[in-house]
Amino acid sequence: MPDIVEVPAELAEDIGYENPNPWPWFLDRDACTWAETPYTYAGEPVLFSFSGERPATRSSVEAVYGPLVPEPHCPVCGSIGFWKDGVCGMRTVSSAHPNG
Repeated sequence: MPDIVEVPAELAEDIGYENPNPWPWFLDRDACTWAETPYTYAGEPVLFSFSGERPATRSSVEAVYGPLVPEPHCPVCGSIGFWKDGVCGMRTVSSAHPNG
């Protein structure tokens, strides 16, 4: 079985301080969410794991967890359930939405 190619600790720390909501999100075959960061490592896109794994290269994540499929979400608040057709329904039900 292939191994995950984790990014160095310094890069992982930098990624951990950023808001992943604006980044594209993907689901693996286990329904875990990964966000594609604006960073690269060894010439590859770096993915941030919402399940707590260390950020890793996209190709290694796909080699271990299977093909990734897009997970539509609000790029402002991160809502998945309220995001439909490019509109965040959370804006209409919550004054807590950042753009509400």
